[in-house]
Amino acid sequence: MEDKAIKRKTTNKESRRQQSVVYTLTSLSGERKVVCKKIFLNTLSISERTARTALSKVKECGILEADKRGGRQRKYDEKKREEFIRKDISEHIDRFPRVESHYCRASIIKMYLHPDLNLRKMHAMYLDELEKVGRVEKPSFHTYRRVFKAKNLSFHSPKKDQCSLCVSYREGDDTVKHKLKARYDLHIAEKVNVRSLK
Repeated sequence: MEDKAIKRKTTNKESRRQQSVVYTLTSLSGERKVVCKKIFLNTLSISERTARTALSKVKECGILEADKRGGRQRKYDEKKREEFIRKDISEHIDRFPRVESHYCRASIIKMYLHPDLNLRKMHAMYLDELEKVGRVEKPSFHTYRRVFKAKNLSFHSPKKDQCSLCVSYREGDDTVKHKLKARYDLHIAEKVNVRSLK
């Protein structure tokens, strides 16, 4: 089906139509045959509106323009690039050591990162790493945060997880740490044993 300029006029009346549609079908031998509109539409089982819409989308060079239905069309390369970035961010986050919940191990699957860390610091470290290896593309903080949130991580332990011995040892001066060292080491060893039995 193609638009062709009108070659001759059959009446003296002025017509607004500037072009005429020629319908063709290709035979099994590859020969194109001109057919009437009704045969063309019935053979392809399409409506006149579908045929006209398709014709309106053909560019001057004869190529059909891309279908714009379904929202923004995303190229395969772009999807692959985004997958690579998310995977790279995920691997960066996974390199940070994690601590499981102290008392709630059985009921909570959330893991905790060191309380001195935060998302801004981690994102800045990630960008520094990219710069060192010469990667030009710098993923946004928003993208980094989205990947982080999917991992069910947090930066601080819940208050009920802070046992008095751990807090005293961690926050005490050298004298306090020296006094508590034996009890603290035993406490940590018991925690490790409980974890290994699970």
